[in-house]
Amino acid sequence: SDLDAVTALDHRAFGTERRAVIARLIERAPQLAVVGWTPGSAGFLLGRFGHTATQLGPIVASEPAVALAMIDYAVARAPGPFVLDLVDLRPGLRAALEGRGFTPQRTFRRMVYRRAEAFGDPNFAIAIAGPELG
Repeated sequence: SDLDAVTALDHRAFGTERRAVIARLIERAPQLAVVGWTPGSAGFLLGRFGHTATQLGPIVASEPAVALAMIDYAVARAPGPFVLDLVDLRPGLRAALEGRGFTPQRTFRRMVYRRAEAFGDPNFAIAIAGPELG
């Protein structure tokens, strides 16, 4: 029921319209879909089940605390192990995830070509949906 708002937040974070991708992720794993709305902050987390792990992402949030609460919610409701591809722009977010038992495995580096600024608002992008989905 929050698809329009989730799609708008995703567009703000990643700079492109991905309504079909968002809708498909919700269909694939509705129990992982969580929306965090509080006065002054907003976010969402989607995920999908894989053969070897549950992928958390995309994760979009205006505040790190909202992202962490949504991650805790998803982890409590799905089988592990879990993976997420963190866009590490928030001070302390990586440390908070490591405190919850996540460990770095690989880095994620978004690059642009022939463009000075990033696509979307990187301050809202917490984690991508995976390298194949962005």
